Amino acid sequence: PKPKIFPPPKKENPTKDSICHDCGEIRHWKRNCPRYLAELMKKKKNTTSGAGGLGSKG
Repeated sequence: PKPKIFPPPKKENPTKDSICHDCGEIRHWKRNCPRYLAELMKKKKNTTSGAGGLGSKG
């Protein structure tokens, strides 16, 4: 018979011990970092006009 393999127990709050790779603060990941999200929004506003962007290399 096959041995039963149990999945690892789920953590209650996986972000509790996590460190952000963008700002270094604890309790959130980079994708949820307020500083990182603000940078993304700023970049998005700057790149919405014009023909630049991905795939526009000569």
